[in-house]
Amino acid sequence: TVTRVSVGAEETVNAPDLKGYRLADTSPKRLRIERAEERNVVEFLYAAYFSGGSRGAVPELLNGDEHFRYLLGYEDGTLRPERSITREEIAAVFYRLLKGETRKSRRTDAHGFLDVEPARWSATEIGTMRKIGVVQGYPEGDYKPAQPVTRAEFAVIAARFGSADGGGAPVFSDIRGHWAEGYIVGIGASGWIDGYPDGTFQPNQAITRAEAAKIINRMLCRAVDRDGAAQTLMTRWPDLSEAHWAYYELTEATVSHAYTRRASDDTEDWTGHIEEIDFDID
Repeated sequence: TVTRVSVGAEETVNAPDLKGYRLADTSPKRLRIERAEERNVVEFLYAAYFSGGSRGAVPELLNGDEHFRYLLGYEDGTLRPERSITREEIAAVFYRLLKGETRKSRRTDAHGFLDVEPARWSATEIGTMRKIGVVQGYPEGDYKPAQPVTRAEFAVIAARFGSADGGGAPVFSDIRGHWAEGYIVGIGASGWIDGYPDGTFQPNQAITRAEAAKIINRMLCRAVDRDGAAQTLMTRWPDLSEAHWAYYELTEATVSHAYTRRASDDTEDWTGHIEEIDFDID
């Protein structure tokens, strides 16, 4: 922010609100300009906190209260955080995250896609999410369940759940004219999704499992850190170390847990396990 101040006048500078950050020192800054050519820079210190929004921002169809694990590992025991997430995997993730009554009332394995066999493991998840209107297929009638989800496609799926207005939309340098531009701008304004340090969104790039977990946690207002994640409850993955940028995002996504929220920053403190449920018969 640039402010013009009269010479000799005392100016009070208040810190701007930054989504996802709290002021470390809330005191306003005061300064006096003594010479016309003098320039002063006022700095404010912020501390990052969970930026998924308020508790009221959880989409209506999704379960923001019970924190069941929604991201599963593979048969070999790995999590593969940097692997792209497929179209059937993302349907399964959001199927697990539906409120129980919604999942029961909308559950179906009828989907109409030519390339999703009735016996396929994801047929019910895909059918249910299509019935809700969150996923769609391609003009030729296929769903392409094993195809990676792009960042643009993920933005569209997330936006179809409905998003809260989180303020001004970020400006991404590479989405103008893209078929998903409106969706990307919309969920960007909600604070659910970020771009890259160079200002791009990279809409056609496949989204990774780690990136998807970060966005979903924001949608559900779920966040845990080193202090809050009870070590006795955590799942240890051979291919995920604490040095990974999304370690605690993935920890939140892969452990079913009870929790309390800190009043200071809405981050969770885990208090125990919760019983796993069978999402197909709950």
